[in-house]
Amino acid sequence: MASSVETLNSAAAAWRRSHVWMGKSSLAVIDEGLVSGSNFVLVIVLARWLGTRQYGAYALAFSVFLLLAGLYQAVLLEPMSVFGPLRRGADRRDYLGAVLWIHAGICTVCALALGAAGFVLAAAQPDLAAVLRALAVALPSILLLWLARAACYLRYSPATAAAAALMYSCLLLGGLVVVNRSGLLSSPAVFLSMGGASLAVALCLLAGARPRLTGMRREAARVWREHWTYSRWALCTAAVMWVPGNIFYVATGALAGMGATGSLRALLNIALPVTHSGTALVRLFQPYLSERQQQRGTPAIVPAVGLLSGLFAAGALAYALVFAVFHVRVFGWLYAGRFVENSWMAAWVAVGVVFQMAAYGIALGLRAVRSPASIFAAYSTSAAISVLIGIPGVWLLGLPGAVGSTVVSNIALAIVQAILLRRKVRHGGC
Repeated sequence: MASSVETLNSAAAAWRRSHVWMGKSSLAVIDEGLVSGSNFVLVIVLARWLGTRQYGAYALAFSVFLLLAGLYQAVLLEPMSVFGPLRRGADRRDYLGAVLWIHAGICTVCALALGAAGFVLAAAQPDLAAVLRALAVALPSILLLWLARAACYLRYSPATAAAAALMYSCLLLGGLVVVNRSGLLSSPAVFLSMGGASLAVALCLLAGARPRLTGMRREAARVWREHWTYSRWALCTAAVMWVPGNIFYVATGALAGMGATGSLRALLNIALPVTHSGTALVRLFQPYLSERQQQRGTPAIVPAVGLLSGLFAAGALAYALVFAVFHVRVFGWLYAGRFVENSWMAAWVAVGVVFQMAAYGIALGLRAVRSPASIFAAYSTSAAISVLIGIPGVWLLGLPGAVGSTVVSNIALAIVQAILLRRKVRHGGC
C-alpha cells in the first residue's frame, strides 16, 4: 500500500514538473517568436518592396551581422548559459556587470570594423556600404538586447523576457509604420529601427536585473578568462557555423549574380520561424541540462536530450509538410507574387531544417558536458561539405545547387553530433 502511495506521489510530482516546464517552454517560444516574428515581418517587407539587387545587398549585409552575432554569442551568451546558473544573489549582479563591460569592448571593435568596411565599399557597392554603416550603429544595441534577454533565463524567468519581447515588437513595428509613411523605407532604416527598439527594451530589462557596473575591472577580467577557457572552441565553432548558412550568399552572388542572392534569401527566410523557435527552447533548456549534468552526471541528461531532439525535429517536419503542399500559395502571399517560380525548392529548405533542429537538441547535450570541441568538429564537417559540394553545386546548377547543399550539410551536422555525443556518454563526458 505504501509503495502504491509513493508511486502516485511520484507520478503527481512528475506531472506538476511537466506542467511547469510546458509553461516555461511556451513563454520561451513566445519570447523568441515576438522578437523574431517582428524581424521576420521586416525581412518580408524588404523582399516585397526592395529591388532584387538591393535585397541581395541586404542579404549579404545580414550574413555579416550573423557572423558577428555568432562570435558574440560564442564568447558571451553561450558561456552565460553554462556558468551563469551557478551564480546567486549579489554574485549574479557582479557577474552580469562584468559581462556588460565585456559586451562594450566587443561591440566597440565590431562597430569600428563595420564602419571601416562601409567606408571602403562606398564607391564600388554603395547599397551594401550604406547597410554596413547603419549596422555599425545598430549592432551594439541589438546585441545588448540579446544579452539582457539571456540574463532573464539565468533566473528561469521567460515571462519577463516575453514581456520585453512584446515591448520590442510594438516599438519596432510602430517605427516601421512611421518610416514607411515617411517614404524612407530601406535596409539601413530597418537596421536603425531595430537598434533603437533594442536599446529601449534592453535598458528596461537591465534596470530590473540591477547589474553592478562600478569597480568591476578585476571581475570583468576574471569572467573574461573563465569565458575564454570555455569559448575558445565555441568561438571557432561560431565561425564555422556561419559557413553552411551563409557561404551560399557569397557563392551565389559571385557565380549567379546579386539577383539570385536575393532569391536565395527569400527561400531561406521560410526557415526562420522554426530555427528561432529552436533558439528559444535552447535558451530555456540549456541552463537546466547544464545544472542537471553537474548534479547527476552525464548519463542523467541522455533521456532529456533524446526527447528534446525528437520534439524539435517533429515540429520542423510538420512545418516542412505545409510547404510541400502549399508552397505556391505561401510564396504568393508572402512576397506579393514575387519569387514564386522558385517556390518548389521551399520544401527542400524545410527538410534541411528538420535535421538542423535535431542537431539543436543534440548540441544541448554536448554543451552540458562542456565539450565545445565536439560541436566545433561537427560544424567543421558541415562547413567542409558546404564548401566542397556547395560551390560546385552553385556553379553547375545555380540556385538549386545552393539549396541542395544546405540540406546535405544539415544532415551531416545532425549525424556527426549524434556520434560525438554517444562517445561522450560512453566515456562519462570526458
